[in-house]
Amino acid sequence: AGFIFVGFLCGNIVGGYLGDRWGRRNTLLLSGTVFVVAAAASAFAPDLITLCLLRMIVGLAVGCKLPVSVSIMIEFTPANM
Repeated sequence: AGFIFVGFLCGNIVGGYLGDRWGRRNTLLLSGTVFVVAAAASAFAPDLITLCLLRMIVGLAVGCKLPVSVSIMIEFTPANM
């Protein structure tokens, strides 16, 4: 379970950079695709090492989504509420 949090930490660091560099929409699409592929592959992992690596990739994708989706929500929130 700890490997997913390591990936989450790395994804948070990389996600903001990729959102600024490639665009927020493209980063969300990429991280969503990586999440689905890694999650599906982890269901068929043949051994523990592969499972841990795939779970780390899942955490990376989820961590990458977090700063990008928060910045998108902030952009669409009206200033006067």
